[in-house]
Amino acid sequence: MRMKKRGLEPSYAGALARAPAAMRNPTTGEPFNKKTVYDRVFKTHCHDGDAADPWKNQPALSRTAVVPSLMAERLAWARRELSEERGAGWYHRHVLWLDPQNHILPGGEKKAAQQTQAWKGMKRWVSDGAKERSRNLQGPRVAKSQASAGDTKVWYGLVLVRGKVHVEVFDEHFPGETGEGMALFARRLPGILRRRFGSAQGGLPRVVYTDKGKGFYRRGVDGAWPLVRAWKAEVCMCFLSAIPYLILIHRTTH
Repeated sequence: MRMKKRGLEPSYAGALARAPAAMRNPTTGEPFNKKTVYDRVFKTHCHDGDAADPWKNQPALSRTAVVPSLMAERLAWARRELSEERGAGWYHRHVLWLDPQNHILPGGEKKAAQQTQAWKGMKRWVSDGAKERSRNLQGPRVAKSQASAGDTKVWYGLVLVRGKVHVEVFDEHFPGETGEGMALFARRLPGILRRRFGSAQGGLPRVVYTDKGKGFYRRGVDGAWPLVRAWKAEVCMCFLSAIPYLILIHRTTH
């Protein structure tokens, strides 16, 4: 409860860091496990002002909705993919799914608390009667993506291919989600595939699916989405085609 009053998000790790002695089992000398702490402390003794209404780990109230235009784009993409009748095996053998990401390393306790609240997403420890309070709604999502003074932004790329996820971490000079940044990402893909699969029987995947992020596509004056030149040039040197896979992660949803 004290953590929440200070503006921090209640968690097992936070409780262990702030009250190590109270979290220690006197019999074994080891910290109590998560289930014990949640069941015997959070769910029993913690509340948002009314002891008869203890915390539950439950969804926070959502204030967002999917706009009709975006729903239409998602449906159009799904219908287009299904019309190809490729089958799951084709996607498994031939497709790389790419997604550039970044993570903010917090430079202070306030930012770390905001990130904890944001990363927990919809669920948090809250009493039924206190769900409407501002403190118990969803955390600021920008805490996960916008760096403040003292924070450090780390860029990395996710590659999903043949049931495996590869994480490619970039250095501090990485230009971010730009055509040049995605070109650098593309330049590393052949090496990633060779390290993962060597000379796989039947060849390596050669079809790249991405979202419509600004490093991959740009909005044309006619409403079309042409490939960003630097990304297109680099990926075409390595693969046969580059196809947008997820209109549902269109940049307007960010």
